[in-house]
Parts: sequence; structure tokens; C-alpha cells
Amino acid sequence: NEKEGIAQDELDFIASDILEKTEAALSDWQTLEAEIKEEYPELILPVEIEDIAG
Repeated sequence: NEKEGIAQDELDFIASDILEKTEAALSDWQTLEAEIKEEYPELILPVEIEDIAG
């Protein structure tokens, strides 16, 4: 891929960075969902974690 402009090590770094950010965002969402369910147990969230996580 060197000829196409992005070196493999750069691609590896980008992929790793995106994965790290995704895991952090999912963790933040799970925390938020837990807080909402605790504060408003009568509320049914339209999107479940399993849907987002796959």
C-alpha cells in the first residue's frame, strides 16, 4: 500500500485508534444506559445495547 499513499504501520495505527475510540464510546453508552434505567425504570429505551454492539 506504500504506493497508494498510506504506509501499513500508519493504517495499523489508525485501525487501532478507531477500535480504541469505539470501545470507549460503547462503554460510555453502557454507563449512560444503566444510569437512565436506574433513574427512570419505567422508561423503555428504544435502542438496546445488543443492537448497537451487534
